[in-house]
Amino acid sequence: MLNVNFEAMKDKILKILTENFKANHMEYQNALNELLNLHSVMHWVSVKHNNPIVRDTYFTMDDQGFMGFRTWKDTFWEGENIVGEGKVTHWMKLDPPCC
Repeated sequence: MLNVNFEAMKDKILKILTENFKANHMEYQNALNELLNLHSVMHWVSVKHNNPIVRDTYFTMDDQGFMGFRTWKDTFWEGENIVGEGKVTHWMKLDPPCC
């Protein structure tokens, strides 16, 4: 299980909104980008809608509920051809936390 410090994220969001944006120290687009960077720490993508474009290792969840790292091989997920192995339903690219 991933350990996410939601309180630190909440504090960072409040700081962006109160100290920077409201005090006119930051342009609207910059404040929006900072908030989107916080949001993008974890963002699940359904394979029904998109598969990755770049061949890389991603954090995945399969139809059996297992979460772990798998490699996207341009047209399929590594291990999906093995009998009994779960089919990937969701994936995400993990970025380092901002806080």
